Amino acid sequence: MYRDINYFVLNNKKILDNDEFKACIGARRPNLDPDNKDKFPPGIGIVILNETAGGHVISDLVDGTGKRLLNDDNISTIVHFSGDYFILLEGKYFGRGAAPHSSYDFPDGAIYNYKTKQRYELPAFQPANHKHVQVGWVVNGTYMDKKKLRDKSTYDAFFEVITGYDVSMIYYITKEGKLEADKISK
Repeated sequence: MYRDINYFVLNNKKILDNDEFKACIGARRPNLDPDNKDKFPPGIGIVILNETAGGHVISDLVDGTGKRLLNDDNISTIVHFSGDYFILLEGKYFGRGAAPHSSYDFPDGAIYNYKTKQRYELPAFQPANHKHVQVGWVVNGTYMDKKKLRDKSTYDAFFEVITGYDVSMIYYITKEGKLEADKISK
């Protein structure tokens, strides 16, 4: 999945083309998303390093020079949420969630605002005999009844965090660029 994409393209030139990174992930290719509708911030990218810590890969945000911006070896997965917001998942991936199967378990996680440097911790799945964060399988995707979501005209993106067998927290990035959340019973 990550072979041969260990560089970024900026102004039609390859940058950071070296063996420090296993993978480089940025905004979608211009031909797939010419308007950058998800508002991926300019001048940064997501990388997976060619090293591990605690049995998991290490991911980080980097600038155009390759400088690590978060510099936290606990972060194993980074997903762009919307605008300046990213989902940071920490530690070794446990596997697919129990309910629903379209979710993934990690020891910990947060939503991070790149510009303000604010971090919003994700709630743990309850009840559980060990702390873990169970996240939905994709931004803007859920198997729950879509009628339980806010009106689409009020937000740019949403992300589900499963907090119990019949409860989820839905995090929204509003049209104004703010992070808000609703507790939803399934």
